[in-house]
Amino acid sequence: MLNTWIFMAFVITCWLLYWLVVPVRLRPLFLALASFAYFAYYYPRDMLFLLALAVMVYVAGVAVSREPPGRKRLLAGMVVILAAILGYFKYSAFMAEILNLLLQPLTASRLSVPEILVPLGISYFTFKMIHYLVDIGKGNIPRHHLVDFLNYIFFFPILVSGPIERFQPFLTQTGALRGSGGDNQGIVQTEKKGLQNEPAGNYRSAPERVPESASAPGNHNQPSSGLFQLLRRRGFNADDVYAGLPRIISGLFKKVVLADSLAATAMLLQQPDLTAGQYWLASFAFTFQLYFDFSGYSDLAIGIARLFGYRIMENFNWPYLARNVSDFWKRWHMSLTGWFRDYIFIPLGGSRGTLGVTIRNTLIVMAVTGLWHGAGWHFVLWGLYHALGLIALRLYRRYLLPGLSQRVSFLESKPANVLSILLTFNFVNIGWIFFACDTGQSIYVLTRMFG
Repeated sequence: MLNTWIFMAFVITCWLLYWLVVPVRLRPLFLALASFAYFAYYYPRDMLFLLALAVMVYVAGVAVSREPPGRKRLLAGMVVILAAILGYFKYSAFMAEILNLLLQPLTASRLSVPEILVPLGISYFTFKMIHYLVDIGKGNIPRHHLVDFLNYIFFFPILVSGPIERFQPFLTQTGALRGSGGDNQGIVQTEKKGLQNEPAGNYRSAPERVPESASAPGNHNQPSSGLFQLLRRRGFNADDVYAGLPRIISGLFKKVVLADSLAATAMLLQQPDLTAGQYWLASFAFTFQLYFDFSGYSDLAIGIARLFGYRIMENFNWPYLARNVSDFWKRWHMSLTGWFRDYIFIPLGGSRGTLGVTIRNTLIVMAVTGLWHGAGWHFVLWGLYHALGLIALRLYRRYLLPGLSQRVSFLESKPANVLSILLTFNFVNIGWIFFACDTGQSIYVLTRMFG
């Protein structure tokens, strides 16, 4: 969606209206309405459902923020409802498949699930809503309007492909852009003041750090024409354009030139009876196609958001240069990794307990991570594959590394760093085969590659 001419024309039109016409204090409302219009143009049925769901979540947030006697039950109930909605739309067929396998020895009848049209971006919507409710329950969400929440949920640059931005920094920027200095007087508010325990994430503040893409340096000389003087009086900063346009160009280049050119070779993973060399070539093509496609969309989203004055968190930081599996997950789809860390891994106990608890939590989180990407056993296998890599790394660091580092100086050398990057890249590359192919084809391809 983000790399179409219709979308680019929509962005330019919204940008001109946003900075030249719309009253400053109405900018969040304008962005929300623009997002509604764009989404409804393509998916009117989904728009009505997701808008109703968002309003329901906001009302629940109002109730939770007032700290009624049953606020914890209300919060837990809403999270369960959101998870159930996501499960119904995305995993009904997969759950029916599991039940049919379990019931096969007992009965010949099979459960059938009618084809369900999955609302576009339901995974991203659901995770943003859960984050919002949980952080309201913790007292971390400042006061705000319904419009602020709807603008956050439906903000069109990050609507369907992320990053999974957090509400607190988004709200702070919304307040600054409408000239209120972040003082969003509204309905929802919490007793705790400020952004306590703000979630970890690579949120940018000037001067910005952009890990992957060239970005023009700050402190540009602002143009002095009458138009730009008008724009500056309305809060426009040319640095946002200088930073945003290179990200947009980078995203288009990654998606249209690099990712699309690798697609045909990557599709060879689905073919039978190829040689080991052909499968290896196809696996490398898929590895880079996926990265360029996904990070390209993230660059587009971040760049377009920047044109409207929003600095969205980074999603990728050269993941294929990671030195180990843990480092890879700190660099790949960082907004999703941070979400799973903050809302599943840490609540389960994280790595604070025994080694067994840490291993259990790692297996759970990575299996869920796999399922989040798709309803299929091969996605679960992909998640568990990475879980095993993370567990092996933890065991190595705990039992082997202390003794080895004292006796083997090579471990701290530059060649060792290069070797660790190559090993990690190949580990990740092999894992992507589970991601790209169904279970049977994955096993077949791996057998041919290593046979």
